[in-house]
Amino acid sequence: MRVVDAFVDELDLPALGFDGTAPAATGRASYHPAVRLKIYIYGYLNRVQSSRRPERECQRNVDLMWLTRRLAPDFKTIADFRRDNGPGIRGVCRRFVELCSRLSGNRLDVSHAAVLLPHFRPQHGARVPRFRHQHSRSKS
Repeated sequence: MRVVDAFVDELDLPALGFDGTAPAATGRASYHPAVRLKIYIYGYLNRVQSSRRPERECQRNVDLMWLTRRLAPDFKTIADFRRDNGPGIRGVCRRFVELCSRLSGNRLDVSHAAVLLPHFRPQHGARVPRFRHQHSRSKS
């Protein structure tokens, strides 16, 4: 967890394309993108794809409590962060691959690095058949 904390703290989040790094002049302050990114990375490392499970983990897991400084955003905040910051998250993954490459002395293989990049695709997009009859249509 300390590695994730140090890695995210060293990133230049505005340059990577994350919104909300500077607080707005009016309204209620939101969670900083660094906190939400730490939750996202924790979920990625622990193979958690939903947004409700990290919400629960923020309230019961001591490691995640330490990582977020006892902040616990709700599932909608986590889901919105994933949806709104796709390019920024891909930039973070690129930076992580660069870091691993430097640490390993440029011996990092591209096939291993491809595992780190997230895949964003809607669950019910145009290419995903929604009904059983769409599977069995023939091309006549």
